[in-house]
Amino acid sequence: MRRISASAVAFALVALGWSAAGHAQEDYPSQTIKLVVPYAAGGGTDTLARLMAQELSNNLRQTVIVDNRPGGSTFIGAEAVARAKPDGYTLLASAASTFAINPGLYKTMPYDPVGSFAPISLVGRFPLLLVVSKDFPARTVQELIALAKVKPGEINFASAGIGSTHHLAMELFKQRTGTDMTHVPYRGAGPAVQDLIGGRVPVMLLDLAVASAPLQSGLIRALGIATAKRFPELPDLPTISEAGVPDFEAAAWNGMFAPTGTPAAIVDKLNAAIAKALENPELKQKLNTLGILPETTTPAELAALIKTDTAKWGEVIRKGNVAISQQN
Repeated sequence: MRRISASAVAFALVALGWSAAGHAQEDYPSQTIKLVVPYAAGGGTDTLARLMAQELSNNLRQTVIVDNRPGGSTFIGAEAVARAKPDGYTLLASAASTFAINPGLYKTMPYDPVGSFAPISLVGRFPLLLVVSKDFPARTVQELIALAKVKPGEINFASAGIGSTHHLAMELFKQRTGTDMTHVPYRGAGPAVQDLIGGRVPVMLLDLAVASAPLQSGLIRALGIATAKRFPELPDLPTISEAGVPDFEAAAWNGMFAPTGTPAAIVDKLNAAIAKALENPELKQKLNTLGILPETTTPAELAALIKTDTAKWGEVIRKGNVAISQQN
């Protein structure tokens, strides 16, 4: 009888636990959701996260706040989410660098880019423009390639830092075109753009969100865009593929993630809320104006994108001899 009683009590406790967990998922969200951004406030990822937080707050009928935790090549913010309780109340809004670039740059990381997170959805892409200083002699992509081949190593290109998407995209451009240009890394896109405007470093692959203002002011010129199709806001600007570099695509993307172990029902609810948010015409127009292409995926599609991009950028890093020892 004691054995039967003990078993019955144990079964009852387990059943209660399952029932409580089920109700928690059904009631989700019942408290504030924290969206961790592993970058400083004011950047592209932060801007996108804040716009999404506002829409998700409306769709989920619960407050969503942004928590900036910059530093360490996104390690600080990513690790905080990886170690968080997998209950859907601590999420990560981050870029390709956290998941698909860092593995090629660092031998050890404080998180597993695949095993530590449950992908929720892609949120948007930041198209990259091939831009030059206003007085730079090349007027087209082909003219830039020809000039670089005549002057190997003499043309400098800027980036937001070693291993940044801007840097690796230019390394990919060099590899695809057989050109040699010299990398000049900066601590962020801001100072890089200032030297681009001043002509001190004349070439850069720069995300449209940052390039938009100096382009409109005539301070820099765009030769092409690194997307599969032309950008709606810049219909006269050819893609780099159209300009003679076949199948050239490079973009900084942003997605949302939960700690691994988060219940599938919660991940699915968040995925649906993100999709609904990005169906809002006002938000879509605002993002396009900011140079961001809104895009959603299933969790499985985001996982597949990470796998593809990890292989792509890993190869670029190896071929470009981007040394880990160079990292700050």
